[in-house]
Amino acid sequence: MSMYIGEIASKQYRGKLITLMVGSIIAGIAVFSVISMVTTNVIYIMEPAMHANMALGIIIMPLSLAAFVLAFFLTIESPIHTLLVKNDESTAQKDFLKLRGQALETTETAQEFTEMKLLVAESNMLSKIFVTEGNFKPFQLVLTLKLANLLYFNFSMNIAKMTLMSMMFDLGLTTPNWAPPILMLSKLGGALLAIFIIDILPRRFQYGFSSTFTGTFLLAFGIVLATHDYLEPWIPPFLYITAEVFVTFGMLPVSEILLSEAFPPKKKVLSVASVLICEYVGHMVVYIIYFNVPSNLQSTYIKTIVFGGVILLKCLLALLLIPDTRNTTPREAVQMMSKH
Repeated sequence: MSMYIGEIASKQYRGKLITLMVGSIIAGIAVFSVISMVTTNVIYIMEPAMHANMALGIIIMPLSLAAFVLAFFLTIESPIHTLLVKNDESTAQKDFLKLRGQALETTETAQEFTEMKLLVAESNMLSKIFVTEGNFKPFQLVLTLKLANLLYFNFSMNIAKMTLMSMMFDLGLTTPNWAPPILMLSKLGGALLAIFIIDILPRRFQYGFSSTFTGTFLLAFGIVLATHDYLEPWIPPFLYITAEVFVTFGMLPVSEILLSEAFPPKKKVLSVASVLICEYVGHMVVYIIYFNVPSNLQSTYIKTIVFGGVILLKCLLALLLIPDTRNTTPREAVQMMSKH
């Protein structure tokens, strides 16, 4: 989805639209986490008349069908894809004007469409191998940023967050666990903040600010776990909620924006697919480690300290390497990414 937005959105709104997409996904998860919170308590025994998972299924099925139908009838093909695959300039121009909501071409839209044609023409001279011709540097950067997100959003860390957040609740056999909704609503707050300021702050500053505070809070929490035998119930929620806000404020949207902007059209599919495959392999490694290595308080604080420290190192890398692609055309963004 971020690839599509990166190709069709105008330079003034590309960052905001991708951030809005991230926020929409988080909002959906937050809403469903509230609906399904009664099933998050592992000692929940008594089944209600309408189990939360049944309610979720009833809601999700018509929503999915509606989304499919709307996407089928309302989606407009990316002009860049049409130029690259079909070499059909006339159709691409018509689709481009539809996307801009204009019937006639203006000087501004003509210039923007010319930039698209130049981007595709330059891309056609490249090979499809995604690690050649200056594409490896942006690939490394985007992969590094996505893996930094993985350090905070993975199965093992999520279980630790749920467990420690639940300390503030007096859970019983039929008591809903509010930890997942609180975490997701905190994340939604960070996403909403990011939507309003995504193009105000430079990309590297926003990512650096976000990752610095996220890594610092994780380090602080890991040190507290390592040095104290007893924790006040409010400490884990405070640190985790704050980290959720900061990580969603910058690390998530900036990495998605750069993923959509970094690669020339001819190399984009393989490049993005390779990044996502590496990310999913990382999640699988976390699953394997979690289910094969016994988890205890010591492993939790070691993991938290290590992940927090690595995120801080990623912050330094981001401050040095992330270009400021605000208000740039797709062609300008690709050129800036390849130079860093």
